[in-house]
Amino acid sequence: MRYFDGTIRNSHFYYVVDVENNTLLDSFSEVHATRSWSLEEVNGSLKNNGFESCAFYDEDSGGTVRRKSQRVINVSRVAK
Repeated sequence: MRYFDGTIRNSHFYYVVDVENNTLLDSFSEVHATRSWSLEEVNGSLKNNGFESCAFYDEDSGGTVRRKSQRVINVSRVAK
Protein backbone atom coordinates (compact mmCIF):
# COMPACT_ATOMS: atom_id res chain seq x y z
CA MET A 1 0.00 0.00 0.00
CA ARG A 2 1.39 3.44 -0.95
CA TYR A 3 0.87 6.42 1.35
CA PHE A 4 0.85 10.11 0.44
CA ASP A 5 4.38 10.67 1.77
CA GLY A 6 5.80 8.11 -0.66
CA THR A 7 6.04 5.36 1.97
CA ILE A 8 5.26 1.85 0.82
CA ARG A 9 4.20 -0.73 3.38
CA ASN A 10 4.54 -4.37 2.44
CA SER A 11 2.94 -7.12 4.47
CA HIS A 12 4.63 -10.50 4.60
CA PHE A 13 2.95 -13.63 5.95
CA TYR A 14 4.87 -16.69 7.10
CA TYR A 15 3.68 -20.16 7.96
CA VAL A 16 5.52 -22.97 9.73
CA VAL A 17 4.17 -26.28 8.51
CA ASP A 18 4.94 -29.84 9.57
CA VAL A 19 5.02 -31.36 6.10
CA GLU A 20 5.07 -34.94 7.37
CA ASN A 21 1.80 -34.49 9.29
CA ASN A 22 0.45 -31.70 7.08
CA THR A 23 -0.29 -29.48 10.08
CA LEU A 24 0.20 -25.80 10.69
CA LEU A 25 2.58 -25.30 13.63
CA ASP A 26 2.77 -21.51 13.67
CA SER A 27 2.15 -18.40 11.62
CA PHE A 28 3.14 -14.76 11.85
CA SER A 29 3.25 -11.62 9.77
CA GLU A 30 5.52 -8.61 9.41
CA VAL A 31 5.01 -5.18 7.92
CA HIS A 32 7.99 -3.50 6.28
CA ALA A 33 7.84 0.19 5.50
CA THR A 34 10.11 1.69 2.87
CA ARG A 35 10.31 5.24 1.66
CA SER A 36 11.96 6.63 -1.41
CA TRP A 37 13.96 9.84 -1.12
CA SER A 38 14.69 12.24 -3.96
CA LEU A 39 18.31 13.13 -4.65
CA GLU A 40 17.51 16.66 -3.45
CA GLU A 41 16.21 15.29 -0.13
CA VAL A 42 19.33 13.16 0.32
CA ASN A 43 21.62 16.11 -0.47
CA GLY A 44 19.70 18.33 1.96
CA SER A 45 19.88 15.76 4.75
CA LEU A 46 23.60 15.24 4.19
CA LYS A 47 24.23 18.99 4.25
CA ASN A 48 22.14 19.47 7.40
CA ASN A 49 24.27 16.82 9.12
CA GLY A 50 27.69 18.13 8.16
CA PHE A 51 28.39 16.11 4.99
CA GLU A 52 28.69 16.90 1.33
CA SER A 53 27.79 14.61 -1.51
CA CYS A 54 30.62 13.70 -3.89
CA ALA A 55 28.71 11.50 -6.33
CA PHE A 56 25.60 9.42 -6.97
CA TYR A 57 25.73 6.13 -8.88
CA ASP A 58 23.10 3.74 -10.19
CA GLU A 59 23.34 0.63 -8.00
CA ASP A 60 22.79 -1.83 -10.85
CA SER A 61 25.15 -0.40 -13.47
CA GLY A 62 27.51 1.69 -11.34
CA GLY A 63 26.94 4.43 -13.90
CA THR A 64 24.91 7.59 -14.11
CA VAL A 65 21.68 7.81 -12.11
CA ARG A 66 18.69 7.76 -14.46
CA ARG A 67 14.98 8.25 -14.01
CA LYS A 68 14.52 4.45 -14.09
CA SER A 69 17.17 3.82 -11.39
CA GLN A 70 15.66 1.71 -8.62
CA ARG A 71 18.48 2.20 -6.10
CA VAL A 72 21.23 4.73 -5.85
CA ILE A 73 24.62 4.65 -4.15
CA ASN A 74 25.90 7.90 -2.65
CA VAL A 75 29.51 8.76 -1.92
CA SER A 76 29.82 11.51 0.72
CA ARG A 77 32.46 13.11 2.88
CA VAL A 78 32.56 15.35 5.91
CA ALA A 79 32.05 18.93 4.77
CA LYS A 80 35.08 21.18 4.84
